[in-house]
Amino acid sequence: MWPASSAQSRQLTTPGLTSTIHFAQNPRVLEQTPTPLFEHTAKLITEPSGFDDALSGTTLHVDFLSGPSIPARIERFQADSWSLDMGEIHVKARARAALPPGWGSLGFMLGAAHSVWQGIKTESGALMCNPPGGDGPDGQVTPGFAWAAVGVPIKLWENCQAISGAEVAWNGRPKIWHSQLPQAIFSILAQQLRETCQLLKFALVRPELASFADRAALEFVTNIATHSWEAVIADHRMPLTSYNRSRLARRAEAWMHDRLTEPIRIPDICLALHVSRRELEYAFRSTFDTSPQDFLNKLRLNAIHRALLRGDPSASITRIAFEYGITHLGRFAAAYHRLFGQKPSDTLRARRPTVEDPFLNFTAEHR
Repeated sequence: MWPASSAQSRQLTTPGLTSTIHFAQNPRVLEQTPTPLFEHTAKLITEPSGFDDALSGTTLHVDFLSGPSIPARIERFQADSWSLDMGEIHVKARARAALPPGWGSLGFMLGAAHSVWQGIKTESGALMCNPPGGDGPDGQVTPGFAWAAVGVPIKLWENCQAISGAEVAWNGRPKIWHSQLPQAIFSILAQQLRETCQLLKFALVRPELASFADRAALEFVTNIATHSWEAVIADHRMPLTSYNRSRLARRAEAWMHDRLTEPIRIPDICLALHVSRRELEYAFRSTFDTSPQDFLNKLRLNAIHRALLRGDPSASITRIAFEYGITHLGRFAAAYHRLFGQKPSDTLRARRPTVEDPFLNFTAEHR
């Protein structure tokens, strides 16, 4: 059903951080080798021991408590700054695992079947959070249970805390918490997960797209980890005034303009400007009547439009789009058409011709 992974794993060594996770090729050498930035594994499972490597960087111990009806399946993507482990199981089972040193884990419950983790019953749409340094997943699942386990390194975990605006410092005394996401947020995250996985799979056969897939995965991991913080920790900061919100929105706009050719994300803006995601959202809604992400997308489209008008007819639309941070070409083409009323290829063909100004010619001849 799924192709087996052909990537060779390696041991990650980061100064000051001991990790047991094995990863694929280091992104810094992508230009020298087509090896992907991440490792991929997919398989069907019929025995408890088949789950041993179902979670990145650790051993998942599973004991069947009932006979399996159909095989379970798992799929894993691992990189040096994130991991995505997905699967579904059709048997009642006991499952437990330790966290890799320096990493946290988010359990994203997807299937209709329930599960119980550390005594907490979870349904579809729940997040079970295991912060770095604490206990790993420990619970029981029922037939039809489906999940995505998101691996988050400690630095990214702390960044997501800052992005959420949480003022309660993570003080080394980790605890486990459970959040039931609102249906609208769950739907958005589930869709983002599906699209990210599709892009990751596409990059397996198109290595030149590996960096874009890696970026999309990191964006999803950051997004879901930030939602985890936002779901359980209230933002106690004083609300901004209308004037300060307008100033914040304009500062963020300038920051975006300066970096349109860089793979910036909304969390990057929050960290750079030292504001929570919620504050930034309020600022853009009140100032520009749109979200920060939609505003950034529109800036990118306008920059691409100008680049196409200046471009040679043989210029690559795909390359120009990628240079401005576009990762989903189909969605890009539709958004471009909605904004400018034409296809990107139409803009390229209708680029402004380079002609001499007749007025300048006239004045030069009659001096």
